[in-house]
Amino acid sequence: MKAKKAMKTFICILMVVLAVSLTACESDNSADDKNSSTASTAESTDSSESPVYEEETKPDIESTEPEQKATYYHAALCGAVVTEQDGSPRFRYVRKCENCGAVQSGSSITYATSGVLHSSFMCSNCREIQRFEIETTKN
Repeated sequence: MKAKKAMKTFICILMVVLAVSLTACESDNSADDKNSSTASTAESTDSSESPVYEEETKPDIESTEPEQKATYYHAALCGAVVTEQDGSPRFRYVRKCENCGAVQSGSSITYATSGVLHSSFMCSNCREIQRFEIETTKN
């Protein structure tokens, strides 16, 4: 009988401890809710600033035109004549002797994106070694 009474007392104490702990948990949750609502208010303030910032930057990005394709210009400095170019790195040229003015038969196609192309050839008319230079610029 004493054991039954002790067991009932123990169960009552456990129930009281459980009720107190649940009440403490609820007050902690409400405190967390208050903190989280304060944090979410701070976040909403930050997030309200972020879209404004994004809205300010988006028109700048959208208003910029897409990058234009690079245009290449090829110019013969000496010893050659550029016969064909279309704004791409590819161009066609013929060799021209600076001594006698003879233009060599046939043309050459090459690619250049910048700088100066240096080379030499032997004139078929006067048999002199000629240098030629073709400069490529990018706009």
